[in-house]
Amino acid sequence: MNLFVTAVLSFLLSASIITISSPFPQGVLGLKEAAPLPIEAGVPYYLVPLNYANISQGGITLISTDGEPCPIHVGLGGYDESIPIVFSPIDKSNVSSHNNITEDEDVSIHIYNGIPDCANTSLWHYYNFQPFLPPTFVRINGGNIGKFGTRFKVKRVFPDDDDIKIFKLQGYRRVGDLQLLRPINVGVYKDILFLLTGDHPLWFTLVSANNTTAGYKSAM
Repeated sequence: MNLFVTAVLSFLLSASIITISSPFPQGVLGLKEAAPLPIEAGVPYYLVPLNYANISQGGITLISTDGEPCPIHVGLGGYDESIPIVFSPIDKSNVSSHNNITEDEDVSIHIYNGIPDCANTSLWHYYNFQPFLPPTFVRINGGNIGKFGTRFKVKRVFPDDDDIKIFKLQGYRRVGDLQLLRPINVGVYKDILFLLTGDHPLWFTLVSANNTTAGYKSAM
């Protein structure tokens, strides 16, 4: 582990934002509880934020807003609101014989086993990103698998060190006259995930929901 990585992890630990409370096993979650690599398609995971100071415990939840009373925005909440997610490869022909997700392939993301009655799908999607417009939020209740707006990548923050299982998410933006797709990081705005215009992506680790001893609060 190089000195830069060691310094970053020391900062996170000292800031007490890498230790996260229940509903995970033993009531405390650290990097040692992170699910082993590689990420498996179809397996439910808790996404645990590591560098978002406003959420010192918890994970993914569904949030309502003033303009949308149905909780369809994908955001961060307390541990008792956390719900698992699953990753699925867009191009299923790229999946290895072990059903693993790689950093090079696009994936769709679904809320696992619990969406509100007012929503009709668990699929994550985002609006067509345009710079200088209001934040492009991530939400459920729309989109078609494989189409623009439902494609994500799961990227490792420290790809050269297999012992550090810290990730970030990327969506896409269209650029230029040819509307080419370019990756763009996913961050957090007022507790809701959105496509960033800056350089402060959400860092997280993943914990297998199949290995947890406590349940989670459904979004129903």
